[in-house]
Amino acid sequence: MCGHAVALEGLGLVPEARDFLSGAFDLAEYVGDSRVAAQAAVRYVYPVDWYAGDARAAALLQRAEAMDLDESAAVAVKASRAMVEMRIPIGPSDGQQLAWITRASVAQPLAEEALEASDGTLPEARLCALLAWRTTHRAPAHLQRRREVSSEALDLAQRLRAPGLQVNAAVMLANDALES
Repeated sequence: MCGHAVALEGLGLVPEARDFLSGAFDLAEYVGDSRVAAQAAVRYVYPVDWYAGDARAAALLQRAEAMDLDESAAVAVKASRAMVEMRIPIGPSDGQQLAWITRASVAQPLAEEALEASDGTLPEARLCALLAWRTTHRAPAHLQRRREVSSEALDLAQRLRAPGLQVNAAVMLANDALES
């Protein structure tokens, strides 16, 4: 299911991939498959920097949280929610992004909880928690921990053979190295 969305994203068809994931979530929710619904909601959040604060992503994650999820799915959903909640776009509705409201007080505790809970979960959930923590803790005060988290995220993304997430983690690690 998510493989189809990843393939569409790889072809540059990100809006089409998101439409597919939204439909997959609705269908999984209808038939009661919470695992597939959680996967679709989590994947819908990516690429994070493009869709931070996306109302549809927030709604899918909220609906997924209300389902009976296993530990790994719950961690991934919480981590994804942290990423979505970090920055809320403000500005005109014509598609031009002018400003963001940063909500670290909301997103950082979610990311920290997800990262703590991710020990012993599936690698995909751990990767999601690592990326969420790194996305929500951008301040220089977190630089040392960010480098560790970014390195672990890149290693895990490479082991999972997730090219889009590898690029995301590599950019985060490069940014951390530049700041160092």
